[in-house]
Amino acid sequence: MDNENASLLGGPNNAQRISRNNKLKLVFIGASILALLSVAANSSNSPSAKVPQCTQNGPIVPLTGNPNWIDLFSKNRTYILAAAERLGGAVRIPTVSFDTTRGVPPPPEGSPDPIHDGFPKLHAYLQTSFPLLHATLERVVIQRYALLYIWKGSDPSLEPLVLMAHQDTVPVLPDTLSQWIHEPFSGLVDEENDAIWGRGSVDTKPSLLGSMEAIEVLIGNGFAPRKTVYLAFGYDEEISGTEGSQFVAKYMEETLGLTGKVGLVVDEGLDSLTTENGFNLAVVSTAEKGYMDYHMTLETPGGHSSIPPLHTGIGLMSQVINALESNPYKVLLTDTNPYLGTVACTAEHSPNADPHVRKLLQNFGRNSEALASYLAALSLKDRYRMASSQAIDIISGGLKVNALPELVTVDLNNRISIDSSITEFQAQILRTILPVANQFNLNFTFTDFLDANKTHTRTSQSAVGTLRVFAKPTDSPLEPSPISSTASKEWKLVEGTIHHVYEREGAVEKGQVKTFTVAPGLMAGNTDTRYFWKMSKNILRFAPAPGGQGYHTVNERASIRGYMTAITFFHELIRNFDEMA
Repeated sequence: MDNENASLLGGPNNAQRISRNNKLKLVFIGASILALLSVAANSSNSPSAKVPQCTQNGPIVPLTGNPNWIDLFSKNRTYILAAAERLGGAVRIPTVSFDTTRGVPPPPEGSPDPIHDGFPKLHAYLQTSFPLLHATLERVVIQRYALLYIWKGSDPSLEPLVLMAHQDTVPVLPDTLSQWIHEPFSGLVDEENDAIWGRGSVDTKPSLLGSMEAIEVLIGNGFAPRKTVYLAFGYDEEISGTEGSQFVAKYMEETLGLTGKVGLVVDEGLDSLTTENGFNLAVVSTAEKGYMDYHMTLETPGGHSSIPPLHTGIGLMSQVINALESNPYKVLLTDTNPYLGTVACTAEHSPNADPHVRKLLQNFGRNSEALASYLAALSLKDRYRMASSQAIDIISGGLKVNALPELVTVDLNNRISIDSSITEFQAQILRTILPVANQFNLNFTFTDFLDANKTHTRTSQSAVGTLRVFAKPTDSPLEPSPISSTASKEWKLVEGTIHHVYEREGAVEKGQVKTFTVAPGLMAGNTDTRYFWKMSKNILRFAPAPGGQGYHTVNERASIRGYMTAITFFHELIRNFDEMA
């Protein structure tokens, strides 16, 4: 199986017979796959598996400076509207990433680059919007469009803080323009409806501008950090960050020498703040799933549609797709999966927690499958915190209604479970598709996702078509991330800052005080933190602006109140981190 062009199976009627060595290889690979699955299943049922405790340590309030500094963000209407307008102004500058530029370096400085013309405009806008910040922090432009800001601390021996966000947004589908209440890049500040409208108003210009707002105010109040603070802003996160944050991380490691020396990295989260049945939950993701795009092509003979084969190329590819979707990835919940912490915290602290979940948690060490199965049936969001996902997103084939399709292509997007790996993931794909190739007599080539020099093949002299499965060099396969500890002082600092900021009156809803349970979680999507793994063992993902809606779809809009709370979070996180021993 691991040798180039190793034959997996012969054609029908043993037209090409498999050698004894290849049979032994197949047996060995099959046994290895079974062993992997067995180990994974058994590990989740170990009697020593423990459900994490969900102790809440309470708010952490900065000891230095003026406690009234943050009143600016909740009580000063002039500042609130001005800050909202600054975010709206950034939204009005389209900074869109398209898949066609994935992995493509920007042209040299000074060369025309119309597809990225919004980024220099955004950079100039930031410089005029935050004059104190730009007069105080060092600004480094990397790979033409990525930005790194350095707020040097007075004690360079102390571990620094890195705050991340990305400048780019996903595109707006032209067919959806009529569904937008306001123009997609209007940046409209709608005080009456507590909204800032437009693409990027949620993902993630509030984090980018919010961290800059916080620093601008801190500088204005005379605050100077002991610990260095970095702002790392990539420009192509929506297409895997290969030209932006990857080069920022490289600069920080190689030029600044920060490998293994960063105290805390904070980047975007997803659905971090939720309220259900009166229970308020703040989820800080301590890990994220792996990522894998791959592609399938099927070539079949063309001809006139009046004399079709029993299965056209589109029909055959449909059989392959059906096999993949009929064999979803195994649901598995182990005590190393941060999602278990989300479940445990809800069960421990919510007065309306599902009693059946509480019962299943008590028996987790002996029967984790029961809990996993129950949770997976509740929602797809729950399921995919415990299983790899696959999405068949793009399919193309055929040019004319009376001509047989000669080429069918499919693109698939996948997120790899925290308890799996790309090797295990691709083993299931191979195991699922191979029987279809056999059944319909297709030549089949599977190119290893991690080593393009390895191919797994099935050939037949009488094959009716050729099916290929492969990854492109720009697909950037990503293993599941390391898991950051919730026993660290950095975790406790972020937890305490969340209690301090989000439990203030009006932080989330006007006139209300909410109590939050802070829980670890698993990020189902992926972030630019993938490039920062070597710099810090404490990487946390949190979306600090409550109330946002419509990210990656129509009518994206931020809550003005939520944006002010996000600014408050960054303001207090910087101060608390600076005071942390």
